[in-house]
Amino acid sequence: MAFENDFAEFTVKKKADAKDGLIKKGFIAFMVLIAAAVFIIPGLISFIFIAAVLEVGLFYVYRYVIFPMTEVEYEYSYCEKEISIDKVLNMENRKHIADYELEKMTIMAPASSNRLDAYKNLKEYDFSSKTEGEGYSRYVLVYENKQKVLLDLSADFVRIVQNNAPSKVFTV
Repeated sequence: MAFENDFAEFTVKKKADAKDGLIKKGFIAFMVLIAAAVFIIPGLISFIFIAAVLEVGLFYVYRYVIFPMTEVEYEYSYCEKEISIDKVLNMENRKHIADYELEKMTIMAPASSNRLDAYKNLKEYDFSSKTEGEGYSRYVLVYENKQKVLLDLSADFVRIVQNNAPSKVFTV
């Protein structure tokens, strides 16, 4: 986490939910089932070869597709009156998600704030960790009165954004 006058950066790790655990465990169980089938059905040399190739392919899918999808971090950065969001998969692959200019931002407030009551029916994007209380709080950024963006931000990050858009950023 780095903070200066006009720059802030903050990273949160998305908490793995039940769906992520089910995907991982289900995929591993499927791989074990295929491997066990080789020993249950003896005498089929071609089946053993097919099962081995399938296992290698399934391991590749698990390692490079399934596992990275369940290990997600969101990185927020503020620079030059713009909030950028990147999604980091498995601490290896970075994907730029969005940029939000402060001039086009309608409001930013804690998710529990009454100031957000007027913005309930907007399209919602969740770039949060799904957890609370580890040095950050859940905030909602309303952008162009069209979308709500859920973020987990540190107090320092919010302070820097608030210094640059005092009439749009609230802490209560």
